[in-house]
Amino acid sequence: MIPHKSIIAASLHLEPNRAAILRDIHRAAARGIRHVVVNENMVALAMAEVQSANLDVSVSGIVGYPIGQWMWPAKKVALDELSQIQNGPLAVMHGVGPWLDSTDQSAAELKGIADLNGAVWVMTSLSAIPEERLKALADDVAHCGAEVLILSNGVAASGLPLPDAKQISALAQHAGGRFALASMAPAGTPAETIATWLKAGADTVLCTDFWDLSASASDTGKESS
Repeated sequence: MIPHKSIIAASLHLEPNRAAILRDIHRAAARGIRHVVVNENMVALAMAEVQSANLDVSVSGIVGYPIGQWMWPAKKVALDELSQIQNGPLAVMHGVGPWLDSTDQSAAELKGIADLNGAVWVMTSLSAIPEERLKALADDVAHCGAEVLILSNGVAASGLPLPDAKQISALAQHAGGRFALASMAPAGTPAETIATWLKAGADTVLCTDFWDLSASASDTGKESS
């Protein structure tokens, strides 16, 4: 069992999946999980359900997920539109890798994020960033004012592994408490792996299997691990 306070619920679908989104919104509310992150194309549906059912849940749509390769002006338009309808922090996928990292495009995006109003969460593919860049990444994230940095491996087709405990620990040291770290846990990630990430320095986990991983003995009739 992963503590509820350590979970941000994720219901991310590249193709619209209305039934899954509605189910996950209600499941998060039932577990007392306050934040649900969805793909930007599902924010309107998620918010309509939150409001009609009077649920105590904050919804954030990730702009540019899963690879973040849109140009910043396009992301800015989407973020501005979502700020009018969602009730959670703005969230954006910051594209990185040899083709984007430390480029003028990346710098423009970080400046644009810094100029946004309200709370902002940034997602990035930590697995694509060399170890020698981690301190600069932490400084970039701190300077742009992000409250949370979500650590992913980008698009699955890239073949990159999820960030491991060593990478998370190194980045946590560079972050120095200036922002929180949330490790992304796709469906099927074992609870033991998530616990290792949390022990290594992740503050929370962005969790697709949040319903099962947050289950207690009273929910299942079985002893929790």
